Amino acid sequence: MKRRGVLILAVGAVATWPLAGGAQQQPKLPTIGFLGAGTPSGWSRWVDAFEQRMRELGWIEGRTVTIEYRWAEGRDERYREIAAEFVRLKVDIIVTVGGAVLAVKQATSDIPIVFALAADPVGSGLVAGLARPGGNVTGLSIEATDIAGKRLGLLREVVPGLRLLAIMANVGYRAAVLEMNEVQAAARTLGFDKCNSYRRLVGGNVPPLPRRTTARRARFVAGWLFALLAMAAFSGFGAATSQAQERAVNIGVLTDMSGLYKDLSGEGSVEAARMAVEDFGGQVLDTTIQVYAGDHKNDVPTATTIATEWFEKKRVGVIVDMPHSPAAIAMHKLAFERKRIDIAVSSGSTDLTGSACTETGFHWAYDTYSNSVPLTRAMVGFRLNSWFFITVDNAFGLSLEKEATTAIVAAGGRVIGDSRHALNSRNFGSQLAAAQDSGARVIALANAGGDTVNAVKEAAELGISSRSQALAPLLVFITDVHTIGLDIAKGMTFIDGFYWNADPETRAWSKRFLARRGVMPTMSHAGVYSAVKHYLRAVQATGTDDAFTVAAKMRDTPVDDFFAKGGRLAHDMSLVQVKQPAQSRQPWDYYEILSTIPRDKAFRPLEDSVCPLVKG
Repeated sequence: MKRRGVLILAVGAVATWPLAGGAQQQPKLPTIGFLGAGTPSGWSRWVDAFEQRMRELGWIEGRTVTIEYRWAEGRDERYREIAAEFVRLKVDIIVTVGGAVLAVKQATSDIPIVFALAADPVGSGLVAGLARPGGNVTGLSIEATDIAGKRLGLLREVVPGLRLLAIMANVGYRAAVLEMNEVQAAARTLGFDKCNSYRRLVGGNVPPLPRRTTARRARFVAGWLFALLAMAAFSGFGAATSQAQERAVNIGVLTDMSGLYKDLSGEGSVEAARMAVEDFGGQVLDTTIQVYAGDHKNDVPTATTIATEWFEKKRVGVIVDMPHSPAAIAMHKLAFERKRIDIAVSSGSTDLTGSACTETGFHWAYDTYSNSVPLTRAMVGFRLNSWFFITVDNAFGLSLEKEATTAIVAAGGRVIGDSRHALNSRNFGSQLAAAQDSGARVIALANAGGDTVNAVKEAAELGISSRSQALAPLLVFITDVHTIGLDIAKGMTFIDGFYWNADPETRAWSKRFLARRGVMPTMSHAGVYSAVKHYLRAVQATGTDDAFTVAAKMRDTPVDDFFAKGGRLAHDMSLVQVKQPAQSRQPWDYYEILSTIPRDKAFRPLEDSVCPLVKG
């Protein structure tokens, strides 16, 4: 593909807008009319590249420039309508693809028109000449007509005895006809049999190719050229090529830095991601890997804003961690729409791998099934068969209660009642009082982080103990035990997916983490490390940052590290009990591992999944 640099010079005039305005206040922002041949979703990557380079050069939509997007949606008749609308809007410049230029050119001879793809701009009547395009049209040429004959010559060199040639072309596409004529001329020059060796497979007995086929190919190439056009016009082609080659492989750790989950995830998750990048070597696909950290404050709009900025400006290829299930579910959808990967580690809702599953979404450390079903089944088996739930009122808490309730009933137990509370509650007096009044043998805490810590402490103050009612927190992290203290937490039994002192591998990694953070890692911290390493291995193995290709490789590649062994994302879990203070021999020596729950027992069987991708 050959580039005629002279054709792009006129668009450089756009870069003089701020200079021409100087310090004077402009009555309106400069306006670009962007005519896309396809749909917004089909062109999202090319639009992202276009807008990214514009922002880097100071052109920020809504602040320094206005971009009016219009979409032909694959219908050529829309070109004239959109061109007329741009003329009415008095845009300052129109950006489009070669196929739409003639319609736009007929609508205006004054507004500059820049195209990002044209097979033969001279032969198609778009410009007067390559050196001096004239008029109000300029852009990039791939010169398909000029090199068509050269391709045939190359083919003859590879196959010297070639005498018969067949050509298939879309005669409804002018550039294709011009290219076909060029090949015919080259065939005569190269001595192909003039009687029957050259067969024009258009019209007659062979119908023309569907126009949509040509349009799809053109849109594919045009997307890349749009990015090159913007870059070349504003900063020079050499720098543009370097920019275009930068890969979206950076890591975004979207977490809770200041709320009730900050200890179990937070800065520790960011540090774990950095450790993973360092241990991987710091680079992949010849690109230095950056780790970005964001505090979503357990708020979906905040999480969405951060993630969107990362995708658009920071070349983030994967978002990890995401405590707070509502935010994680929202990021699942956003990452899929933006063709990026997300790996939920600290969030628990089974919807992430159920009804809300996506091709680019993963759930790494645990879920509300793994941390409730095995435990509740076992407790009902010990005749602890009547339950009362204290549940955080969000997607995570409701999922945790639902999974546990199903297991309790299936095991022959019953749920007497429940009481909901808001996220990040300070007082659990009313909920605990209702639980005591219910007479249930077990008070289950369907919450996490600071909510679990506060509820356990308050239960101890009220004298709730195993002698009267068993307190069963369904999700506990080692940092929770550290905050509660062994005097109160002793004897608590629950399920965890990681313990620093489980084996030599976990001890070695955890001591490195302790040296950097001053605390032992949680299941979330270890999960983030494992997830980031697995993602980077998949990127390296596939040689691409394409989310769907990388996601497929991640699913095909065994997970085998200190966090998860055995080749599946579902991994073994541990039933643990908090030690008595006298049993703890060193700092953070908190757990006694009672048993290992095999992954096929810890996680929901695949055949029971409601994920549409599994069912499909």
